[in-house]
Amino acid sequence: MAPEIDEVMKSAFNNLDDYFERHATLHNKACDAEIYELNLTWLIKARELARENAILAELMMGIAEEDVRLAISQLPNKDIQHIAQSGWLCFSPRFTSHFIRSMTRRQHDIVDVLLGFSGFRRMGHRKGPKIEAD
Repeated sequence: MAPEIDEVMKSAFNNLDDYFERHATLHNKACDAEIYELNLTWLIKARELARENAILAELMMGIAEEDVRLAISQLPNKDIQHIAQSGWLCFSPRFTSHFIRSMTRRQHDIVDVLLGFSGFRRMGHRKGPKIEAD
């Protein structure tokens, strides 16, 4: 093997070691606790639905593939905890920006209706009365 190629390969392996060291360091930080909790909660709920109701597992959790549902349904707690500790989010959002806008708009519309019923908002003042600090 040419010395230049050998040097490139050694450098790549050294960089890989650095990557895994950084990943391990990041994995041990407290900020990963939130990712762990999200993963753990999602995996437990996904397992429960995959065992009990494949349709709900697909609709609620987005697990459309039968083999994935089967694999998740058979995960013991130990494996769920191990996967949850990966440091990476184990699921991805299925919604679009349109969905987010629609849901937040709908939520505000409901609040507006309730405030209208309560008499808090005056006609013509969408934002309600100004409240000034003392």
